[in-house]
Amino acid sequence: MRKIIITENQFKTVIDKFINEATYGSPKEERDEIEYNVNKSFSSGQYKIKDSNEIDSAILDFQKRMSPNGSYVIEIISSESKVPNRGGLKPGELSLKRAEEIKRYIDSKGLNNIQTKVTSLGAQGPEWEPSKGAFFQGYTDNQYVRLKLLGSSPKDNPCLVDLQIIVDYKGSQGVTYPYHQCDEALFKMFANGVPVKLDGGGGDFINLNNQSDGGPRIVNLKISGDDVSQILKTQKDKINFTLQCFTDTEGGCHSDPLHVTIKNNQGKILLNPTFITIGKRMKFGQWLNLMVTDSCGVPISYNKASNAEIQNPDEKFLTDYRKSKEKIKLVSSDKEGEYYTSESLSQIYSLVDNGIVRIPKDSIQKYEQRISSLNNKPWSSIVDSWTISDKQMKEIENITKNLKSNQNMIATK
Repeated sequence: MRKIIITENQFKTVIDKFINEATYGSPKEERDEIEYNVNKSFSSGQYKIKDSNEIDSAILDFQKRMSPNGSYVIEIISSESKVPNRGGLKPGELSLKRAEEIKRYIDSKGLNNIQTKVTSLGAQGPEWEPSKGAFFQGYTDNQYVRLKLLGSSPKDNPCLVDLQIIVDYKGSQGVTYPYHQCDEALFKMFANGVPVKLDGGGGDFINLNNQSDGGPRIVNLKISGDDVSQILKTQKDKINFTLQCFTDTEGGCHSDPLHVTIKNNQGKILLNPTFITIGKRMKFGQWLNLMVTDSCGVPISYNKASNAEIQNPDEKFLTDYRKSKEKIKLVSSDKEGEYYTSESLSQIYSLVDNGIVRIPKDSIQKYEQRISSLNNKPWSSIVDSWTISDKQMKEIENITKNLKSNQNMIATK
């Protein structure tokens, strides 16, 4: 009997390979990606499915891992070796046809919230040498079809992309809404510490100020695809939404301002309009835990006045804000409030002609509604209603002058 001596690493490689190839329907999990081998679905050299058990098993496991309100992609990754194909198939065709066959099979099931994506790698690995035979490991290692679920990883979590959070105040005197008429309702909302931005751009402030008329206010927030990875970086399975007061006055923010609705990117309501109460005033910079959702924005719990614990900001936050306050001016319109830097205000000021904002007809569509609505209005009325200081006005004029100077330089080149 011959003895074969192998190293520990070689033994581990053999065992791992045996387990991966022999275990029926076992998934391969790395980081947050779930991947299944479905090689037994096809006969050697063929692209028609002969046995769907591995595919069905993979789909069943994927579904167990999915949020019912999510949106997912199953990526079909296929490869073939450089062993010559049968039946006149050209190099790479077997890999592509197998992936397309599985795509048709999965699509035919009409699964909710699941899309399919084909990634055919074509012919891979070492060149064909007849002397090595078709079962040479260098060839067989490149003969596979795998299914990968995209959506469990933060960067691939499509159910959270474009999640809408609607914060509104629709109350009036004599109505069941908590009534308020003041300018003490300026907040920011954070998802695992990441600011939730306004839908359509323009910052991230929730401004329910209504001292001027006591009327309703609606603020639409949306989680962008760019922010999803950052939000789920620290917690992959849930999102902790926090609320911070940004009313920089002695009284701070008033209590009970938030009437919240959550919708997913399919328009489905995940949280019906609900009062998420604070029950206490918050000073500038103070914050509290507002609600907890799963990784797709489905609410798990939300705050009540009885258990609201107000947290104090750290000193760095206050210091940084005080420094920025000289550079950033809070301005308000009738129904919305945003932070406008002098740079953004200079873009409006550059459109002023003889004291009137005049946006060319052929370019008015490129401006956001809150900017285009200023067309044909006197600049002086904007200065008054937005309380633009003399100091900021000088800064706006200088920026506009430099902007026009740069445009003229470009035009003459």
